[in-house]
Amino acid sequence: FLPNHWWHQFEQPFEQTASLNVWSYEAPDTPPVSLRDKRMRGIAIQNFMEAKMVELFKNKAGVLLKVLADPAKRASKKGAQEKLLQKANASLFETAENGRRWVDRTFGTSGVLESSARLVERFLELHRYLPRLSGWKPGQEWDMSALVPLEDHLAARCQPAARTATFASVCYTK
Repeated sequence: FLPNHWWHQFEQPFEQTASLNVWSYEAPDTPPVSLRDKRMRGIAIQNFMEAKMVELFKNKAGVLLKVLADPAKRASKKGAQEKLLQKANASLFETAENGRRWVDRTFGTSGVLESSARLVERFLELHRYLPRLSGWKPGQEWDMSALVPLEDHLAARCQPAARTATFASVCYTK
């Protein structure tokens, strides 16, 4: 536990180094630290999209997301199923756009995220890979590269890690 406004100082008597740390209150309307990172804002919006799907479609949300993430499955649905998928898709886009508006109000122009369409696309990309994880057993290889999407500028210089690795990507500096 660190009390409010607590500070400490460290000096190294044998070298020309020093460290001073200061803690203080944050303004009450300050966004959480986790959302100050643009990447985390996108993930937060994806969490909102998933919560909205569960709120609207209850235990059918997972099935609907699997179908929305698979164009071949989606094309095969007709009638009432197709209308349900359209409603689910529209709610994803609405939630993504509401999330973008929240980011704009909270962070201004510094908070600009990718388009709502790209947020939904990334969200559905994740759901396309989720079924692979359900049958996983210890000792089996599995692909973690789809668990956390990389921003486009990072993905351009990264490759998926080996299937036996405990990390998802190997990235190179240009």
